[in-house]
Amino acid sequence: MQVMRGLSLVASCAIAAMAIPNEAVAAVLCQKKTGAILVRPDACKKKETAFDLSPFVAASTAVTNLTTQLAAADQRYLHETTVVTGAGSTDASSNDAELTVACPAGYQATGGGVAGEFNQIGVDASGPTIGGQPTNTLPAGMSGAPDGWFARVFSFQGDAEPFKVSVICVKPGP
Repeated sequence: MQVMRGLSLVASCAIAAMAIPNEAVAAVLCQKKTGAILVRPDACKKKETAFDLSPFVAASTAVTNLTTQLAAADQRYLHETTVVTGAGSTDASSNDAELTVACPAGYQATGGGVAGEFNQIGVDASGPTIGGQPTNTLPAGMSGAPDGWFARVFSFQGDAEPFKVSVICVKPGP
């Protein structure tokens, strides 16, 4: 909040400085004892002190540097993200339908899910696969890296109902 006020102050001062005629090239910022900031054409008056903008410039630079670093991290870690979606359908019975969607070779699953028509399908199972196998079929404990997504659904009405399974895949690495 303090940085935002400071940046607003810097912007206000910059606008005020632009209002000074071109002849006054050496404009300075002066602060009164009340805290008011003024733009003077050449020097501060006796009871005013020169206002130093360097802390605000440093804060602005820090925000810019952080933004640049986050953008670089996003490029490094998320630029090779893809979503793979498969389509399936329940049959016209009360039997469950299953669908597995795999990540491309060299990618790992980071999440996924199943979607269908609201109030038309129910989801019995939804989760990652490891080695192409749903995790509910694997023994409890540590396994390998997830490589896809699995879902088992059923139709509430016993009619054929379409559904989709999606997996979010990321290529691991720096």
